[in-house]
Amino acid sequence: MTWVIVQQCVDCSGQGKLYGYSTTPDTCHECEGTGEKEWYEENYQYDTVDDVKEDYSNPLTVMLTN
Repeated sequence: MTWVIVQQCVDCSGQGKLYGYSTTPDTCHECEGTGEKEWYEENYQYDTVDDVKEDYSNPLTVMLTN
């Protein structure tokens, strides 16, 4: 089983786009334009959702999958 942790992308503040010097925004390369980053941790790393939240600040979602 694996923990799936989704956080807002810090590079683009969850917008999925980066605004530089041009008027046309670029797609954020860190999150590939989704505005979110996914992290995967093995089940043995954490026992509960609260344990996950201690290491991952302000997650949007935390799920345990097969």
